[in-house]
Amino acid sequence: MPSQNGTMVYLNGGEDLAPMLARVAQAGGAVVVPKTEIGNDFGFFAHFVDTEGNKVGLHSMK
Repeated sequence: MPSQNGTMVYLNGGEDLAPMLARVAQAGGAVVVPKTEIGNDFGFFAHFVDTEGNKVGLHSMK
């Protein structure tokens, strides 16, 4: 059952997750947390909701 609750899976956003995030809306999803710096040189993260209603996380170092 698709859900935005529970455990969130984080996927590798590659070198820079910005290009991947730019494709979310075109594919029918929605970015719910834009590219955000984690701090302490841990990189960046973002969250999006896919077309089935699942919340997914992305991580990249740039």
